[in-house]
Amino acid sequence: MHNALPTLRELQIKTGKNEGRIKHVLTELEKKGYISWEDKSGIDSIIILQAWEQESSRHAPPSRGTEYWSSY
Repeated sequence: MHNALPTLRELQIKTGKNEGRIKHVLTELEKKGYISWEDKSGIDSIIILQAWEQESSRHAPPSRGTEYWSSY
């Protein structure tokens, strides 16, 4: 199936994390508005609301990228 979410087992294999850790991270993603997850007994009910980081949450690049090289 195209664009299907991976199974919990696939996430465990690909990330090396256990079920508890994966569910914790999914709960955090839900709190931040990236996913909707009503039936927490499995992950097949997850709906992706926002696939990419919000622009304001991205880290801005350092303003002086050459400072390290010119100061040392």
